Amino acid sequence: MFGFKLDRCCSLWCETEKLLGIPSKIFNSSVNNNPMDQIREGLKLKLNQVFFREWIELYKVEDKFRFLVRFIANLSNLHDRVYGKDKKKDMPTKIKEFKFAKSLEKKLIAINRLRNDISHKGMNEKDINLLLEHTFSKIKESYFWLLVHLAKTQIYSVLKQLDIGDAQEYVRETKDYLVMTYFKEFSNSDLERILMIFDSETYNGQIRKSDRIF
Repeated sequence: MFGFKLDRCCSLWCETEKLLGIPSKIFNSSVNNNPMDQIREGLKLKLNQVFFREWIELYKVEDKFRFLVRFIANLSNLHDRVYGKDKKKDMPTKIKEFKFAKSLEKKLIAINRLRNDISHKGMNEKDINLLLEHTFSKIKESYFWLLVHLAKTQIYSVLKQLDIGDAQEYVRETKDYLVMTYFKEFSNSDLERILMIFDSETYNGQIRKSDRIF
């Protein structure tokens, strides 16, 4: 399951590290030589760089419209962190620049279009609520896929920097660490769905086809 092009994924991430100003040597090996401790140390730093805590906090937003607005705002902020601010770029352009898997890219562009329709078309509150009730499950599903993408690309980057040969065992242990550290407040059903995405061959196939890992 995990035997895809790790070198390709991580070399592309290293390009973005230069943009972010993240030091290539992020591990203090003099403190602890335990591989899992070093993986956790490196992963924490890398997840901070992609605002992972902010993405997790979004889960607590119960109002559907506020969730939608913050979802797109977080995505815009992440783009600006990685690629720099450019007022000339609209949100679809920013989304495409990430080079997500095409299926996720299309969903994120559709979510942004929905946000714009609600914000700018003068819809009344009843219509907004009906629209969000109809579409929110799809928004949430895209949110879960994005969380997995952010987490998993950083895991592979850390494993590459540590020159981990057999990645499968460490990916499994790191997944458990993520659950205990970041996903404690997720419902059982939502956490189950996230773990299914994390482990799915469909997801791995999509990330294999991604042109850029950030």
